[in-house]
Amino acid sequence: MSAGNTNFIITLPEAAPSHVFYIEVAYTSQIKPYPEEINQADKQFVRYTGPMYFYSAYKTRFQKIQVKLPTSKIISYTQIKPYGVSSNKIKYGPFEHISGFLETKI
Repeated sequence: MSAGNTNFIITLPEAAPSHVFYIEVAYTSQIKPYPEEINQADKQFVRYTGPMYFYSAYKTRFQKIQVKLPTSKIISYTQIKPYGVSSNKIKYGPFEHISGFLETKI
């Protein structure tokens, strides 16, 4: 199990061969100043160093990620296909058939 994860128990209303879950997660502490210290006249940049995939013990059929930044001035970003940039958002995916316990960072 990855450090800092929270586990949930879900009781399903009835037995079925499969169930579909839609999960939305907001990582609020993944954007950090880069570099950490600057002079007052310098421009401040940020770096997102968060998970590429939702951490799960189970295989995930379909997933996408959106990184929302405080400004539309994006200098560079990880180009993992498929991806797209629109204003202050970098969108990755959709990704399909992701293995369980996969920990990949952007």
